[in-house]
Amino acid sequence: MTSDQSEPNDSLPVSVNRGRLIPMGRLPGILEKRGVVGWILAGVLVTAAALYVGLLRPASFGAYHDDGMYVVLAKALATGQGYKVISLPLEPDQTKSPPLFPFVLSLIWKLYPQFPQNVTLMMLLSALATVMFLALAWRYLVRQGYAGQGQALIIVTLAALNWRTIILATGVYSEMLYGLLSVGTLYLAEKHEKERIRPIGGVVLGLVMGLAFLVRSSAIALPVSVVAYYLMKKRWRNALIPASIAGMFVLGWLVWGYFHRPLTDSANAGYYESYLSTLTQVVAGGEGIGSKLSSLFGLITQNGFMLIFVTAPAVTLGLGYEWTQNVPGILMAIGFVLFAMTFMFILGGFFRFRKTGFRLLHAYVAVYVLIHMLWPYAAYDRFLMPLLPWLLLFLTSELKLLATSARKELTANTAIAKKLSAALMSVVLLLLCGFAVYNVQAGIRTLRSSEKEKTRFQEDEEAIQWLKANAAHSDVIVCYRDPTYYLHTGLKAIRSISAREGGLTQESSAAPDEQVTVIFRIIAESNARYLVVTSTDYEQEDQADLQRASLKALIEQNPLRFIVVFESTTGGSRIYRIEDGNK
Repeated sequence: MTSDQSEPNDSLPVSVNRGRLIPMGRLPGILEKRGVVGWILAGVLVTAAALYVGLLRPASFGAYHDDGMYVVLAKALATGQGYKVISLPLEPDQTKSPPLFPFVLSLIWKLYPQFPQNVTLMMLLSALATVMFLALAWRYLVRQGYAGQGQALIIVTLAALNWRTIILATGVYSEMLYGLLSVGTLYLAEKHEKERIRPIGGVVLGLVMGLAFLVRSSAIALPVSVVAYYLMKKRWRNALIPASIAGMFVLGWLVWGYFHRPLTDSANAGYYESYLSTLTQVVAGGEGIGSKLSSLFGLITQNGFMLIFVTAPAVTLGLGYEWTQNVPGILMAIGFVLFAMTFMFILGGFFRFRKTGFRLLHAYVAVYVLIHMLWPYAAYDRFLMPLLPWLLLFLTSELKLLATSARKELTANTAIAKKLSAALMSVVLLLLCGFAVYNVQAGIRTLRSSEKEKTRFQEDEEAIQWLKANAAHSDVIVCYRDPTYYLHTGLKAIRSISAREGGLTQESSAAPDEQVTVIFRIIAESNARYLVVTSTDYEQEDQADLQRASLKALIEQNPLRFIVVFESTTGGSRIYRIEDGNK
């Protein structure tokens, strides 16, 4: 392929047919003018950046737990304590989350060690990574011929304004940094495939893949898909250098995990044990090979269903999982139809490679989803956020084809039945677009005025101030948002729920009242002195209200074990002194 072929004309969107770029028609109206799309894209990115900065909410820190863990690890690295979970009583080595993102955060901690003031700077890092990810995604889609400039602009705009993107862009999470490195890998890999073999290109590609893996271990999907794609294209020589370099990063992390693996099991070993160790625990839940295979099959089935059938259309449309609540029957029925059609359109857009040619992006998306079907935790929506531009690509490609077909039928001299069918399809497409736009503005509006966030912050703040004034330095706290409490108080803290709750373990599959009894094991293992309970505990878990009620009942059933020493002004948070159960 020549250089002229590899970079499509600015005014003609293209498709790819087995390696050849094929025009799909002109951009509408003003977008035909050279450079206009670039200015609009710049406006979208600047607007997104302003929105992210305007929605930075340090009070939201700690809500998802992972953000608190990343900052704990960053503090450990910045203060020379090694790559350890220093918030936990035994300060175990971290073998679960790779170190690159905490290392970047540790540089901010070194420059500005005042907590919680430095959280804002860490959030700005996420906002910057998000804008760069979106900009590079647009360039990748256009330059590699996956979409025309107009379609790519729509994709980037929808991804930028998605409320889940905003949460990741305004928090301390690794997804957007990983997203940036992943699209960089895809871009470099496709260039490397088309060019003659150059060692420097292979080295750079291998380094970017390796760095992506050190941000999130799910990035193993990148070298696997790149190597598989090169082999399929009979370009195995192109794969040697990048695969070897990326392999060194992977091997280095695996070796670290092996030599620093936890020697003892605990209720919260899921904090720091490797994902492979957690997967082993999940599969080992049954007795006999048949039971283990059944556990593994159950995990794959559950994750596959949630990721593909539920989460993919939900994140693409910007839906929350509770979207069916308080919705009238007729609107709910319409919503379910649009939801199902979105799933079919995404799937159809993915499998359109049968006509346009199988590309690296298809291989990456497929491998990434397959890997997460083996994830030892539940299929979270955050897992698919680095794929959001590609899911939107599949969706908008199908919608574009349907819209073109409907327009032709409506304007052509065809039978009335075909015109009615085209008109119905046009209505459906308009409803789907309106559904997505409504979800965008509703999500942003919700983020701007989160009463739950204000309640959480107030209740935690009062409890933290009491602990700082009354707890001894050696006391250990049991609470739901333990990294946040450690960072504010300096007291060792451990979570009030098993850290393996996402996997199909005995604790997670039990009823809520049985799940909370694990707290006795947590207390015994950590020799905890205080238990903190708030009205927003378990907010990220299934059956949160039932778990809160079960914990309350458990405390009331053990009045000599749990002694109230503090209650907030609203009564939403309480601190209990834990007495020795053997007395």
